[in-house]
Amino acid sequence: MKKIAITALFVIAVPLAGSAHRLEWNIPQGKRLEIVRTAEVEYRKNSRVEKTYTERNIIDFTCQERTGDGSRVKGQFTVYSRGAGEEVFNLRERFDSEFTIAPTGRFTVPPQFIMPNIRHVPTFPAGGVSVGAKWSAPAEVLINAFKPPLMLQLDAQYFLTAVEKRGGTTVGVINYYLHIDKDLVGKVTGENYPARIFGYYFATLNWDLERNLPIDSIEKYTIMFLFGSDRTGYDSLEFRMNITSQNKLYENVGKDETDRQAKDLAGKLPSGSGVTVDTHEKGLVLRLGEVLFDVNSARIREDAKGNLDVIGKLLKERYPDREIIVEGHTDNTGESPYNDKLSHDRAKSVGAHLKGRIGHNKLSFIGHGPRKPIADNRTKEGRQKNRRVEIIIKLN
Repeated sequence: MKKIAITALFVIAVPLAGSAHRLEWNIPQGKRLEIVRTAEVEYRKNSRVEKTYTERNIIDFTCQERTGDGSRVKGQFTVYSRGAGEEVFNLRERFDSEFTIAPTGRFTVPPQFIMPNIRHVPTFPAGGVSVGAKWSAPAEVLINAFKPPLMLQLDAQYFLTAVEKRGGTTVGVINYYLHIDKDLVGKVTGENYPARIFGYYFATLNWDLERNLPIDSIEKYTIMFLFGSDRTGYDSLEFRMNITSQNKLYENVGKDETDRQAKDLAGKLPSGSGVTVDTHEKGLVLRLGEVLFDVNSARIREDAKGNLDVIGKLLKERYPDREIIVEGHTDNTGESPYNDKLSHDRAKSVGAHLKGRIGHNKLSFIGHGPRKPIADNRTKEGRQKNRRVEIIIKLN
């Protein structure tokens, strides 16, 4: 049976009286909406708990153009996981996408993109909505664990339960609910498709009525897959998730400003640290060479921890809300599995050391082995440059 990984939403509130409010999506052109969704997951097989873990999605929508049809955005969806007892999220995979979000919340996603996998949520009615109003709208959930990916067509039920003033912001409190009950026998075919899918999805969403953007949400999501038949018997896989989401709008950081920050940050590092600062497609990158570790070791040297402490302090002071990604790299000598594990373990060690020093937990690590060289592996000097750990500060 194929292992499946999924993500997804919860809630309740009391209707209050009030005037009509216009609900709509509006991502300003040139700005980036970051959505950080953290799920506590319980995975069950045949009703028995097999594993608990934490999964995180960081979703970026950068508006490329505002038109009458809405916001045309480029998005990147990154998936992270953290097992029981682990300190730092491991970056597992990334998906790129480009699509349009209409003011009502309807998505238009070209067929080559599988993300976003939850679509048209939330969708708003045209015109004003008063507290206590209810409406329904189509929603879609795409499950890409199957081949071809399975798209579920659902109906979402929405309730505007309250409108409140919070710190000068007018906030609409929206509850919504999706119910899943799909019999797939004889209706769709694909690799390892289940016979039936059950589930539900509750959410409470706080919506900024002045900027027309999501603020945060609390979500509860349960989905069960039944495999087999009446003749052979059924096996079940179930995912239960409690999810919190935080959203923030960022200004685009241009090249000149990125260059300025790189130069300024380099000037704050200890002389002789061996750490260099450069620009990166996502923002800034600090490159740490082999001085961190002994040969073939992922344990940080005692004489290198001071430099990491300085970096952690700078990140906390200057980038208290920016995502930080630690990447491990090796040269191409030796066996690939060994290099992959060494780069993974070194990045994990640096991430664990920084975690308590940067002031937030938007921190992850990934090992790339020899796959992203920055110098010629045919020379000793090139191989030495390729054996490195990079700390990426995401600005865009």
